[in-house]
Order: sequence, then structure tokens, then C-alpha cells
Amino acid sequence: MKKEYNLFSELGFLIGHTGRALKNSMTKAFADNEFEVTSEQWGILMLLWSKEGITQQEISSAISKEKTTVVRLIDNMEKRKIIRRQQDKGDRRNNLIYLTGEGKKLREKLVPIAISELRKALNNLNEKEVETLTYLLQKVYDNLKNNKHI
Repeated sequence: MKKEYNLFSELGFLIGHTGRALKNSMTKAFADNEFEVTSEQWGILMLLWSKEGITQQEISSAISKEKTTVVRLIDNMEKRKIIRRQQDKGDRRNNLIYLTGEGKKLREKLVPIAISELRKALNNLNEKEVETLTYLLQKVYDNLKNNKHI
């Protein structure tokens, strides 16, 4: 007997649906703690906490977002004085993105919230299952990246 197709149990749907649910959970948790930071801005902050002075193009590539989306996110974060742009002296066509003092301070406030949300999402998985899940998702991502699908 042929198994009936169910969109909601299809792997691609589950991965996307889970990713969106985690992003929404993170954004809501930040808002509940009175931080106006979206999941997309969170991605930029995490990137800048590890390496400042990178271009908008590098940010776009690292977080897999269109350049126009990244410009809009950076504009918003700059207005809120979380980041600042500085023209690249080596290539005046580029802006380098840096955290402000306020942006640096957000790390100690936001990271515990993000960790708490991730723990809730992984609540009923043991350590080995989390390692396996991480390993398998990385393999799928690498396959797509190596095949130039992203």
C-alpha cells in the first residue's frame, strides 16, 4: 500500500517550519525582555560580536540574506545606535560595520535569553541527540552550499 503524502511530515517543510518557529520564539523572548531585536538583527549581532569591521556584503553572505535586506537591517540598527558604519579606506565603495558601545553591551543581556530559548526548543533531546541533529543539519547545509543552491 502506498503511503499518503503529508506535507507536514516532509523533511524540507519540517526544517523550514522549525527554523521559523525558533526565530519567532527568539524575537518574542527578546521583546518580552524589552529588547527590540529581531532574529535577523540577532544574526548580525552574533556575527559582529565575533568579528567587527566587516562589509555589508560579508554580512549578507554570512547570514544568507539579500543585500537589500541587510542594508535595511543595518539602517535600522544604526538609527538605534547599536552599530555604526565607517567607510573602508581601502575601498571607498564599501562600508565597514562596527558595534557601538551599546551594541557591545547587548551581548551580556541577549545571549542568556537566546540560550534559554534554545534550551526550551531542545528540551526533550539528550546530549547525543542534539549532537546528532547538529551534525546532520550541518551535512544537509554543506550539501546545498557545495551544490551552489544557496
